[in-house]
Parts: sequence; C-alpha cells; structure tokens
Amino acid sequence: MFLFRGTGVLIVGFWLVMMGLLVLRNSVHKGAYSSANTDVVVQNKTGFRAPEQEWMEIFLHDRKIGYSHSRIQPLESGYVVHETLLLRLNLLGRPSLIRSETRALLDHAFHLKNFNFSMQSGATSFGLRGEVKDHWMIIKRKGSPERKIRLEEPLYIGSSLNPLFKNEALAVGKSFRISFFDPSTLSRKRMMIRVTGRETIRIYGISYRTYRLETDLLGQHICFWVDEEGDLLKESGLMGMCLVRSNPSRAAKNISQSGGEEFYELASVKADRRLPRPRALRYLKVQLPGIEKTPFDVSALQGGRQQYRQGTLEITGETTPPVGSYSLFAEPRSAGMKIYLQPEFNIEVDDPEIRRRARKIAGGEQDPVRVARRLLAWVYVKIEKRPVMAVPSAREVLKTRVGDCNEHAVLLTALLRASGIPARLCAGLVYAKGKFYYHAWTECWLGQWISMDATLNQIPADATHIVLARGSLKNQTAIIALMGKLKIKVLDYKYD
Repeated sequence: MFLFRGTGVLIVGFWLVMMGLLVLRNSVHKGAYSSANTDVVVQNKTGFRAPEQEWMEIFLHDRKIGYSHSRIQPLESGYVVHETLLLRLNLLGRPSLIRSETRALLDHAFHLKNFNFSMQSGATSFGLRGEVKDHWMIIKRKGSPERKIRLEEPLYIGSSLNPLFKNEALAVGKSFRISFFDPSTLSRKRMMIRVTGRETIRIYGISYRTYRLETDLLGQHICFWVDEEGDLLKESGLMGMCLVRSNPSRAAKNISQSGGEEFYELASVKADRRLPRPRALRYLKVQLPGIEKTPFDVSALQGGRQQYRQGTLEITGETTPPVGSYSLFAEPRSAGMKIYLQPEFNIEVDDPEIRRRARKIAGGEQDPVRVARRLLAWVYVKIEKRPVMAVPSAREVLKTRVGDCNEHAVLLTALLRASGIPARLCAGLVYAKGKFYYHAWTECWLGQWISMDATLNQIPADATHIVLARGSLKNQTAIIALMGKLKIKVLDYKYD
C-alpha cells in the first residue's frame, strides 16, 4: 500500500514530543512551567546540573524499534545540548531507518540561543535552523521563506522531562503546566501534567517505586513513571509506543531488524464493509461513531464536497469544468484567494526550479483546467512512489523525485501556485482493501475547489477521500486526536 502515508510524519513528530527530543521544549521557567495547583513559579536553580547523558530504549507493542541518546556539555559561554534518535520502522513491508539529531546552544541561564534540527529517512531529509534575536525566533530551511515567530518569554530546551521533575517535589494531586515548540510544524503547544498516583514498576528485573504522571497532548493520552529522585524511567503513549530508561551498553542492542508491526496498518481505520471499485465512487455516506466525543473539531468536516451533521458525513464528487473560468495570471485575485498563490514554508513557489518546471509543463497553455491536468499527470509519472518519513518540501521533492502521498501533494500544490492556479493541501483518509488509510492530496481553484490526487492520478479525487484538515502540518496535527479512536460505518455509496 505504497500510496498512503498521510500522517506518518505527524506520528513520528508526536513521538519526538513524547521523548522530549523536539527542539525548544520549555522546561522550567517563569510563565512556561509552574505548579498549577498553587501557581508557584519554579525557576532553574543556581548551579543546576542536568545528567551528562541519558539513554532511552523505544518499543512499539513490546518490540524494540530504536533508542534515543542525549547529552549536555558545559561551555564557557553556557551549554551545548546534543540529542539523537534512531527508529527502525516497517514501512509497507520495507524496514526503514529514521534518524533525527538536534544541536542547541544555550546560555548560562539555559536560555536558547540557536539550534539545528535534522531528520533523515532514506533518500529524503528535513533540516531546520533557528536563532533567537531580541524577542523573535527566526527559523530557516534551505530554499524556503524565512519564518519569524514572536516570543513572549525565553525559550529553554530539555534533554528529557528530568529537569522538570528534579526541580519540583512530586506529590499525588500536583499538576504542572508546560509549553514547548514543535519544529516540524512550527507551532507552540501546551499540556498539563498531573501526578495521579504511586506505583511500583519493574524494568529488567529491578523494581522501582515511582510516581505515575499523566497528560493529554494533541488529544492523545500519555503516562510517565518517575522515581523518587526525579528520574524519568518509563513513558507510554500513541499507538502502543513505550520508552524505557536504559544505558549505553543496552540501548542500541537487539533493535528489530524488521521494524516490527506494519507502521501504516497500525494507524489505519477498518471499514465495517468493503467498497467495490473505490476509485470509481462518486458518492459516499458514512457514520463516524463517537467522533464528537473526541477533542477533534468536527467543523473541519464541513465544506466543499463534504456535508456533515451529527456524526454522519456525506461526500459528493465534484465535476471538473471542461475549461477554466479565468486565464492564468490575468484575473485579479481576491485577498482570500491570493494566499493560495503565495509561497509557504515547504511550498517554495518562488524557487526558480519550481517556476521553470511549472512553465515547461504548461508549455504556454493559458487555460487553468488544462494546465492543472498536465501538472497532475507530470507529478504522477515523474515522482517515484516510495515510502519515506520526512517533512516534505516541494523543492526537495523536485530534486529527489522520490516520495509517497505527502511528497506528491506538496509538489503538485507548489507547481499549481507557480502556474497561477490557487491550491491548498488536504489531509485525511482514503479507502483501499477494506481500510481507510491516512493520506494527503491537493485542492485547486477552477471556479470552485476541485480535489486532485497526484498519487492516484485523479481529478477530481474519488469520494472515498475524506478531508480531515486543510493547510500546513500545523493544521494537520489536529488529526492526531482521532488516531486509535476513529470508527467508520459505511451507510451508502454510489457510482456515476
């Protein structure tokens, strides 16, 4: 099922959050971390010395799939923090290695000064640099527009949650507020950690008396087990993932060479009945039991070809117009439509190679419908369909010519915009072989929004495409709240 990945990067990003490996996690500082019960602000203690090294083994449904390693090194000007992660995942029957690395420079107060973050999966890679200047975080990715984020408070980094737990005495009933920055989606997130009880756990035959802490992040439940010294011993969360405290001699050993269970199958949603010839479906009616009891905002299901009401969703395939209602670059755009022509982070519309390729594919054609079809066909044919796990960039995809649905969708969106056709990303579900898989595709404006799937060579896309989010990865993180909770009951379907 090489076509369908969709939210794979979101899941790995969520795991990185769990491990405390995302670049800019605000650990212990005024405004970002406080005791929620008493509103007592806890700041870094003078002379605070974090563990020099920390190792964690990573398991997926009891099968070891990787490890993480972090270390803090003192400098005359402050500290340098190195964090590395290795995961071996089974992606569509193929063991795939994912590596991420973070290097951050901090001052003596542990305030972040700059960072470099990278993630690599096979032939694809994702790199990000950030620097704090005055009250701004300036973020750069090669070939993408510079991004500036206003900071209301100093930013900190933690190699794990240990600094938090070590700076505040734990007690059942106590709560902590934490905010952090996710570099893969360029967004700030917050969570409340609650101390819910005392438990004895065993790790490799040794018993530990621990505090159990719980939190909800992006609609998913996470548990932590921390010993009486404040050391993080275990963590569990999304899709059966678990982290266990380890040491250098054990952490990198016995990692599953197969990558364990099929990664995308774990995230799929089983349908209650099969849909014959799904690529030809023009109408689909489904029930989504219990979706309104999740943190997911169901208003995202309403609009365009989708109609949602009280747990029932109807999708009616669009009709692509034979010709466009405007000429490329000739019609004045409304302010609301212009945003779908502009460059975004990872959609590098202004990149010279993107623009040259778009012009070459269009071949002088001025009708947007014909140009959209040409661009769709080119991406479908020219991009090798191979599972990868990296944050996609249109510029990089054009260079590597490799990827699955996210890479296809990002590149097609950039080429459409570079041709003067408004376009936006979609993320959601698509049906295949008895299941709905997380997937990504594109919508373009041809007098109305028309769906386009470059991995399936469809315009419009078939009615099994269920939109859950539109726009950037920041918007797509809302989908995580549904993973492991979503159910789909097919009520009706029709063909032309």
